[in-house]
Amino acid sequence: MGIKRVCIQNQNNQHFILTEGLIHIVQFIFGICAFATTTSFSTTYEIDVACSGNETNKTPITTSIYYPFRLGESSRSVTLCDEAEPYLFYLMGDFHSDSGFYVTVGVLAFLYSLAALGVYIFLGPIYENNSNFPVGDCAMHVVFAVLFLAGSSAWANSVTSLRYATDFNFIKDINDGVGDNEEICASFR
Repeated sequence: MGIKRVCIQNQNNQHFILTEGLIHIVQFIFGICAFATTTSFSTTYEIDVACSGNETNKTPITTSIYYPFRLGESSRSVTLCDEAEPYLFYLMGDFHSDSGFYVTVGVLAFLYSLAALGVYIFLGPIYENNSNFPVGDCAMHVVFAVLFLAGSSAWANSVTSLRYATDFNFIKDINDGVGDNEEICASFR
């Protein structure tokens, strides 16, 4: 009970107003946004293959793209235009390492900011009296700034590559057997 009383008595909410508290709150928000926006993204696209000479006989090929963005794992066999042999429809690209790095940096920043805010609020006198805590905190901010810069740059490059990998003309080119005798239309949802 004595430790609990000391922590509650030493609780100081003015750290939220000071610079170190605001920086950790912003870091906390960026960490949540990095995690939430990347892991919750998903989209679906559909390619309709219509056989030449028969507009009513269409074969839809529907594929979903979602985190961790391993497009190579979404290949499937489809039967086109009542052919006996199924056609292997596939996508190219594996973007899970960049998205995973970006999400990992976001989660680590989120956890560090929670721990640092806990130290500021409940162990304020220890933080103020020990000069190693502010230096270590500053060093962690520099490390997270570099990691966020590297992670967001890598993820931005992967988003550009993902956009190219899901372009209709690129998909048609890598699946060259689809467009020989068929008419292809794409729709994205």
